[in-house]
Amino acid sequence: MDIPGCLCDINTESVNNKKYHNHKFDLGMRRFFLGPMYYEGDKSKQKHYKKYCFSNLLGCYDTSKYKDIILNSYNPNVSDAALVELYNELKEEAKKYDGYRPREKEIEKYIYYLLYYLKLKYKKRVVTASPPKKEKYEKLLQIVSSPKTKNLLRLTIPKLAESYYLFSYIPYIDHSIDEVILSDLIGQANTILSLHNKN
Repeated sequence: MDIPGCLCDINTESVNNKKYHNHKFDLGMRRFFLGPMYYEGDKSKQKHYKKYCFSNLLGCYDTSKYKDIILNSYNPNVSDAALVELYNELKEEAKKYDGYRPREKEIEKYIYYLLYYLKLKYKKRVVTASPPKKEKYEKLLQIVSSPKTKNLLRLTIPKLAESYYLFSYIPYIDHSIDEVILSDLIGQANTILSLHNKN
């Protein structure tokens, strides 16, 4: 599918059984062109048109449930030292692949920006949110501010770096979809951690 004025060829790919419109795994582009609909958004709560979502083309769906997914799937009791140790093990194996190091840096940079802009977002929400929601945003802020979260997400790098997909972050676009991306990466990292603990 061609988007007028866009130098991009958008096709359907399947990554981890999820459909994405982009021939490259470019999360920033995916956020811009698709809005939330390909992230299993709740179709019962349609959103009004917003600048980051082409509702007349693809439809916009509520993604607020992903904040709860993040809170429920994040385990603060995991040892930070264990996360670093496991990442180093996975990295040693992945380093055998040509071009791993620049790919590792590319994905690490993406994770950094993802957490950075979510941290800015939640800092504002803590100040402006009503009391019932304020507590939720305080917990989310703790998660995205924790070095442990970064180390958890780094567990996904070796596997993702083996692919040909590209990662980039577009900071000037509405960040509503960032929770979806974060919840997906946390889920992947938890799976990697669980498989390691079983072995």
